[in-house]
Amino acid sequence: MPMMKSRQDFITSKLVQMCAQDCRPLSIAEGKGFKEFCTALNPNFKIPVHATVKTHLKLDYERKKAQLIENLKGKDVAFTTDLWSSLGKQGFITLTYHFISDDWIMKSGVLATRHMPEKHSGLNIATRIDEIREEFGIKPEQVAGISRDNVSNMDVAVDALGYSNTTYFGHTLQLAINSALAYSDIEECLSAARNLVSHFNHLPKATGELRRVTGNCKALQQDVPTRWNSTFHMISSLIPNRTGIYTVLHNKEFTKPDVAKKLEIKTEHWALIEKLCEVLKPFDIATSQLSGELYPTLGSVYPLIYGVIGNHLLVKDSDTTVIAHFKATVTEKMNARFRVGNEQNCDDIIASALHPHHKKLKFLSPESRALVQEKLKVLCSKVPLESHKVANEEEAHLPTKIKKVQHTLRLQ
Repeated sequence: MPMMKSRQDFITSKLVQMCAQDCRPLSIAEGKGFKEFCTALNPNFKIPVHATVKTHLKLDYERKKAQLIENLKGKDVAFTTDLWSSLGKQGFITLTYHFISDDWIMKSGVLATRHMPEKHSGLNIATRIDEIREEFGIKPEQVAGISRDNVSNMDVAVDALGYSNTTYFGHTLQLAINSALAYSDIEECLSAARNLVSHFNHLPKATGELRRVTGNCKALQQDVPTRWNSTFHMISSLIPNRTGIYTVLHNKEFTKPDVAKKLEIKTEHWALIEKLCEVLKPFDIATSQLSGELYPTLGSVYPLIYGVIGNHLLVKDSDTTVIAHFKATVTEKMNARFRVGNEQNCDDIIASALHPHHKKLKFLSPESRALVQEKLKVLCSKVPLESHKVANEEEAHLPTKIKKVQHTLRLQ
């Protein structure tokens, strides 16, 4: 018996939903195995052709887009943006949105990803962002701010747009770290590590033997300039495999003697790798903590910065000259890039003053703390409490709660 059209459309919509949620190609419906699977579930289901799936996907997109536009009306919206290239070397720009719903739940998602074949100049980026903003009915005055990386074309873009902006913590931190990793002794050590990892990653037979010898199924990790903390992940993948690496390198079946001689890491470099792992680990943890998508992270930036500089980057008597130089360089670059000591003039510090765990600003000097708190009082005085609308009975005391928050902040 043929399936009813309503049921056919419902299952087709679920197929489209699966492709969208799981990032599966639309051609999945054309696969022989998929067809056999669907037939086993329900022989009466007529598997849609590619064009039908595509049509349903477009209709679903338009419905969800209309709903999102409605949800964004009247909301203060924060943006995050970045430019990237596909494997085919095509340029794209992505803009994500973040806002607080009427029931005080943080909402985030991808607003749009657009092909950007033109030059990635600051003005072109600003034009693209403005086009997406207008497409989704977001007024300029609704834009609370935008997060972006540190490249110069983004500086031009945000200036042209006139948005309040903040740079990515992870990207800014990596720029500071990379300056210190460029020290000649460290660079020589890391170059040897990269060559060794590359050797194993390009020889499956050697990698297989390394896994057999060590019993470790994880491959050695190659660092990538654009991937945060990848240098830490590379050297930390070497340390537990050191003995196995030596065994495989000196086995003529897997590595020629002259190649092994060139690839072997010096004893002093192994010692430096271990020290670098120790000093880089806190940065990896900090980056992970501030990369969350389900909770606000800006308020934890400065407490983490002060924690890293005041604890992990303090030079110890036991530190070698190279490690002491690394710590001093990272500290210097972080102080400059994050404006440590002058953060009272940075809007980002307000997020820390509003954070339930950091609102007392104990990491700041008394003078800076007083300046930030005074700045926060001025901002709080501008909040139009009388404009808050009561959506339901549960929100009836919302203005009172806000007044209590203001009062609490004045006392901190």
